[in-house]
Amino acid sequence: AKLFQSKQTSAADANTKQSQNVRRRNTPNNQHVAKNRESLSATETAHSQRIRRNRLMNGLSISLAEMEGWPPLYDLIGDDGNIAEYEDISWLLDFAIIGFPKTGTTSLLRHLAGLTDTLPTERCDLVVNGTAQLLRDIYDDREQRLKKAKRTGDMVPTRARGLKCPQDVSSKASIDNYARYFHQTKLVVGIRHPIQWFESLYNFRVSNVPWKTMLHTSKLKGGCPPGSQGVCAWRANFHDFLSQLGKTPMTS
Repeated sequence: AKLFQSKQTSAADANTKQSQNVRRRNTPNNQHVAKNRESLSATETAHSQRIRRNRLMNGLSISLAEMEGWPPLYDLIGDDGNIAEYEDISWLLDFAIIGFPKTGTTSLLRHLAGLTDTLPTERCDLVVNGTAQLLRDIYDDREQRLKKAKRTGDMVPTRARGLKCPQDVSSKASIDNYARYFHQTKLVVGIRHPIQWFESLYNFRVSNVPWKTMLHTSKLKGGCPPGSQGVCAWRANFHDFLSQLGKTPMTS
């Protein structure tokens, strides 16, 4: 009997504590926080609706990507044409093929094009600090994929998104922009025997830019002089560029 009475007392104490916790959750302060959150959400929704209405009235279309749930571009790009302060756009780019040129970057891009939402051509906007333009390119690419899916009646799969720019790995501006805006992006770098790399790039320039006369290789042993078209032995120092990513210690 005592044991039964003790269990009844413990159960009653537990019920009392539970009711006290419920009352705490319903205190005026917590109710005030909940109301503020609801009010903030309603304000943000009204703000977005008002902006969309104004865009439509002014003849500005709303992209399918925005309709799908992506943040509106006008929220991500400020009035000065740059990425708005405190906006996180790192989720838009999962990987980037950043170099080196003539190490199979184009073949890799073609292979990944069927497996991912990789931008179909080179996008080197980060080299010239054009992050906002890159953002527009990504939105445009997404919209084209959505339009194609609408025509065919297919679902748009959620896939990794990437780009290719072989110049990025040797561009300080690009590396800085990756660190600032795309710090979670996986960077893909290809390397090659320096002599084979030099030969490949030299022949590529001769074949694809025949209206320009290439300098003799004896004049391209060091840095890139005028007329080199970016071909010189200095660019084969892959370790110098990789040191910007902390991949080579440069201690010897």
